[in-house]
Amino acid sequence: MARGQESQESKPHRLGNHPARHAAGLRSLSTAPAIWQFLQSPFDRSVGSQIPSHEPPDGDQSALRRGNLLAELCYNGFVVTASVMRRGRRGVPWEWPEGHVRWLATSVRARLWSRALKHFGDTTVRTRLHGKVAEINFGHPYPTFVQLYETYNEPLVELVRATATSADHPAAVLDIGAGVGDTAFLLSTRCPSALSSIVAVEGNRDFLPYLNTNLARLDIPTAIVPLLVSDRPGDVPLPVRVHEGTASLTGKLGGVATTLDTLWDQGALGSPDVVKIDVDGFDGRVLAGGTKFLSSVHPSVIFEWAPIFLAATGNSSDQAFQVLSECGYNRFIWYDKFGRFAHVSACADHTDLELLRTICLESTLPDWHYDVVALPANSKVSLTCLAALPNVPNCSGRAAKSALSRWWRS
Repeated sequence: MARGQESQESKPHRLGNHPARHAAGLRSLSTAPAIWQFLQSPFDRSVGSQIPSHEPPDGDQSALRRGNLLAELCYNGFVVTASVMRRGRRGVPWEWPEGHVRWLATSVRARLWSRALKHFGDTTVRTRLHGKVAEINFGHPYPTFVQLYETYNEPLVELVRATATSADHPAAVLDIGAGVGDTAFLLSTRCPSALSSIVAVEGNRDFLPYLNTNLARLDIPTAIVPLLVSDRPGDVPLPVRVHEGTASLTGKLGGVATTLDTLWDQGALGSPDVVKIDVDGFDGRVLAGGTKFLSSVHPSVIFEWAPIFLAATGNSSDQAFQVLSECGYNRFIWYDKFGRFAHVSACADHTDLELLRTICLESTLPDWHYDVVALPANSKVSLTCLAALPNVPNCSGRAAKSALSRWWRS
């Protein structure tokens, strides 16, 4: 989610001025030279920004706590073992056991992970995220998800590619709920030629320092808008951590929100071709605050439809679809939580949504939800490409001998 106080004026992005830091006191180990070379390497702080940005509070950078070497080795060890355990070319969930050996390995890993979380807490660690050095909080699940599920976030990658192809120019992306910058890393690695710039909207003060640091490592124009976005200006609930990688607005009132229309009128958003929204139950309200923006710009939109978070935040499961339909969007492409194509609909029927909502809430799998791509009536984006996901990397699932190299590159 995006929360913070709005700047009085747009300022150049200051991420590129952050000094490089080196890990100190590390000795190389002959048994794992690649990992140690990575840990000893300096950060690349280069960044070019051409988009007006709202800077995070000055104290946020000092909030980053460098983790100790043991925490980094432990965290990256869990990520690599997730790569070993991945199976299924199309991202079959690893939680489903196949035989006693896999069940035992999964159980042992889960127990060790739980103990590590209690021990290291929110310690800051470095890892490889989509082939680049990233700084995140210990316990953030995203690097593990990327290793476990081959199609995870692939719909977003394909949407950016398809939008850039249809528009005949690289796409500008608006990332609402940017977190630690994982979407920016994903797109800059998977579809760099289709990406022109990223505006990251994130107001959760727990994630802003990581976002600020990580975007500095990208060689594309970036900007940060550290604000909470909703359907109208005013007070909204404070974010509460769902897990180490996300937060939902389920706390007490105390956050101050703005709207997409306000930010667009101020020129803070540019003219994005793709809008990605992942705000844990507030997606509909974010869209409701940007009707003028959506009706004028008509970007491709991808948002999360998560009934469990909609229920927790007290928001309607219909709102996002009603707003988009009123703004001229008439095609919706659905994907499950692992990024696999589900179905296409021309409209969002209330009865159908209620049925899907019930199925999601009663599912035995945790946090069952959908990612939904919405296209305006005049869009030339290929539905076939969005459904087929033709650029998903081929993987047999037998990853033991190549786990480390895949983690290093992916």
